[in-house]
Amino acid sequence: MRGNKKEHNLSLSCPEAARQILLNPASMQFHQENTTDDAFKANNYTRPNWYSEVQQFVVDILFINNISLEQRLFYIGMTLRLLEPHKNNMEELHKRLLLCCEKINNNNFEKLFLEQRTSADIYAGLLIQFFNFRVNLESTRSFKVAYNRFNSLHQQLIEALSLANGDSDKQNTILQHGFNTHYRDYFEKNSHVWINYIIYVFYLNDFPAESMQDVFNDLITDIFIIRCALSALASMRPLNDDDVILVVQTYHRIRSHNKDFVKNIKNIRNQANTDESLFSLMLIKTQ
Repeated sequence: MRGNKKEHNLSLSCPEAARQILLNPASMQFHQENTTDDAFKANNYTRPNWYSEVQQFVVDILFINNISLEQRLFYIGMTLRLLEPHKNNMEELHKRLLLCCEKINNNNFEKLFLEQRTSADIYAGLLIQFFNFRVNLESTRSFKVAYNRFNSLHQQLIEALSLANGDSDKQNTILQHGFNTHYRDYFEKNSHVWINYIIYVFYLNDFPAESMQDVFNDLITDIFIIRCALSALASMRPLNDDDVILVVQTYHRIRSHNKDFVKNIKNIRNQANTDESLFSLMLIKTQ
């Protein structure tokens, strides 16, 4: 319930829901039905008065079609960094939106993106930390189907990185190769998958009604881990829809059904000893 609206949602932790959400290009086209249900009562839910303006600006950036997804996410991250300190001052926030628009149009954000440090040197390390952290816990659970899917993905990741023999530089090279070949091939043909994913996360969190920067940081962490896993699979063979659903659904089942997940992932992020928003900008860039 958000105010006097009852909103319905599917969970990416369900394989079929993930398939419906991600693979259908029209899945994020929302519709409203006027219904009455006495079982649900309106609650006190208000959005900031800048909500619609900021949301539309961010979505407009997301749909810029002549630059990479990574570059669009970087523009959104830079916009949020400039807006966040001025959320309580509508006049100043509006000025910052105009400034961000100017920085996009004059290629200032593009220059910053090109100069931004890449995350390539920590690809494999973060991916391996995450899956090693989960594997023992998942193996003790009684949900056989869920564990089988997790185990299938985990074994494929081990196979993909096995040629590196534990050498982190070689592991990163394998992931970069997968990203630059079969990963790119798949998402050039299926660009709606990531767009659907991002809009889904925005909807789920009513972005930017709450903490804009926190939601964005979590989104980038999720994208980073999913992209790493898909790049590992792509280092061995072309990606298909089933690969995408396996990775996204397995990841979100872990994320949604383990109360300490977000805290533990943030602890891993904190090892970088870098400002959260700056670290997110670094995680966006692949090379």
